[in-house]
Amino acid sequence: MRLYKHLTEKWIKSFKGWAHNKSPEGDIVEVFENPTKREFRDVAGKTTWDALKGEFVRFFADIENRKVYIWHPETIHITAWKHIGDSRKFSDASLIKGAAQIKGGKWKMVDSDEGVRNNLRYYSIEDWEWANKWINVTDYLKFKKKQLNL
Repeated sequence: MRLYKHLTEKWIKSFKGWAHNKSPEGDIVEVFENPTKREFRDVAGKTTWDALKGEFVRFFADIENRKVYIWHPETIHITAWKHIGDSRKFSDASLIKGAAQIKGGKWKMVDSDEGVRNNLRYYSIEDWEWANKWINVTDYLKFKKKQLNL
């Protein structure tokens, strides 16, 4: 029991939903909080989404609780958010919604929803550095800040 106090990762939820290019009724989607390397490997997958090639995960970075949630990329963010069970609005600026791929042995944010503008409006890039332990989000935020002229 003592070891449990030191674990930062946690399985959050399984639910039936759209994943692995199958029907919405058939697949089990797992959501992990502050995932281990193995959980990243287990969740990562390919998708029919044309924007990204290769294997990746979808994720939330939650600045209020300093938690990262990941799941299979076929499940969209709003669906995962409903099952995580947080009372905040999906559009809350304290949540980064994105996709990550492994590049050079490290998971890096490679795409995001339109909400990044709000993330950068209310929080500095340095405020998100804690998430780099799981997914490097700050490089992407720097890129978007320059692109959006913020």
